[in-house]
Amino acid sequence: MINMELQKEDVDKLVANSIIKTKRVGNKSVVVTVILENGFEVTETQQSMTPEDFYLNSGKKYCLNRIGHKIAELEAYRLHCENHKKIWPPREREVEQIAFVAYQLNKVYCEFNDDDSQLDWYDAEEWVCESIRNGVKFRLDNAEVSASLSHENWLAHKQATGWKYGKIKDIEKKEHPCMVPFDELPVSQQFKDVLFKAVVDAMRRMKVW
Repeated sequence: MINMELQKEDVDKLVANSIIKTKRVGNKSVVVTVILENGFEVTETQQSMTPEDFYLNSGKKYCLNRIGHKIAELEAYRLHCENHKKIWPPREREVEQIAFVAYQLNKVYCEFNDDDSQLDWYDAEEWVCESIRNGVKFRLDNAEVSASLSHENWLAHKQATGWKYGKIKDIEKKEHPCMVPFDELPVSQQFKDVLFKAVVDAMRRMKVW
């Protein structure tokens, strides 16, 4: 894990290794720009109440202090991003992103067919999301298999978690009308497997993670 505690000394070092440009604007304003080693620029402005109250050095010190806080926030964000990558290895990020898209597309398809029972991905119960992730992993590891074999994998996963066939989907009883071979599914349900296959295959080729 990355140490998320960013020390003031670390920020001071970043500023010290940067190019600092100070510019007086008008009679009572100063603009300070810090150009970091990677070329990123952070700018702050300080304005006095009157020209008589203006002091360039104190204005510059004020701006540098504000810039230090900004850099600290930017660095904290960068460290969080790096930490997130360590928590989510590429394979897991890939599965999660594909599962999200596949699930949301399935939700839209269900709604188009007058089935409003599907919640959004982030509202769905964990066992629902895990079922989708399982299907994604299976397709990623078996890219050439047909939609019917993806369904067989779904069946095996459901059976392993205690589900069985039932004419009506019943979460409490763990009964599902799709707990049958692929060829016995209604065409509308077969098409869901085809859509799932297409989404996983397309996103696998994108490699955006």
